[in-house]
Amino acid sequence: MKFLALDDLHYNNYAWKDVYFQSLLKDTIEKYQIDVVLIAGDVVESSIIKHYNPYEVIRHNIFKDVDVPIIFCLGNHEFSYNSVDNVFERMTSFTDTYDCYCLDVNGHYDVNSDIRIVGNVLWYDNTLKGISTQPDDVIIDGWLDSTILDFIPSVNCARCKKQIKNNIKNNVSNILLTHCVPHKDLNRFSFDEPYSSYNMYSGCEDFLKDLSNLEWAICGHTHRRMNKVIHNINCLNIGNDYVYKTQTIEKFIFEV
Repeated sequence: MKFLALDDLHYNNYAWKDVYFQSLLKDTIEKYQIDVVLIAGDVVESSIIKHYNPYEVIRHNIFKDVDVPIIFCLGNHEFSYNSVDNVFERMTSFTDTYDCYCLDVNGHYDVNSDIRIVGNVLWYDNTLKGISTQPDDVIIDGWLDSTILDFIPSVNCARCKKQIKNNIKNNVSNILLTHCVPHKDLNRFSFDEPYSSYNMYSGCEDFLKDLSNLEWAICGHTHRRMNKVIHNINCLNIGNDYVYKTQTIEKFIFEV
């Protein structure tokens, strides 16, 4: 099975990409016979999230006339200026309207009897914070995540972790799709900027060690591409340089 993995598209309905980019996505899917498209969150820019839902943007704007399953998880931009519970309720109301699948709502998607995709936004549990004296669950004012109402990162992250564990299936190839990183080595900022406040908003130090029967772990959020094998799991932080270098889109294809 061939997968095309994207993340952080940040659709904003204003000069977003161009007709060429959208045609390129469709042509890539047809040329390489892509079976499934994965999107690791932040489909829609926070500035318009109240007026657009990711299902609509995916099927009517970004992937118009593309006839393959599209599986996505939510990113922090989808939660801006709303509460976590309200976003889940809103997203659930769209599940029967559009032909694409949100893992935060559905929990998993079975591509076939041998491949299952699990995941969600994941959030962060404060294990990546670069400044040890920074209080847990205190979001620095000015960060986008500070606009999320009733948001306690470690609590919401624990809920995400539980959902992922409950949806992993034995004796199949499981693919994890999250927005925030499930391992510190998938966060480029932890190497380039070890004391950056961005670290603590990136995910988990090592959630992967708690998971079994996992073949791939796909994530996004940091906009920096990383490709590693961790705990014998093929790991990919997709990055989003295809936004600027559309000719490199082929490298976002992987096979299971």
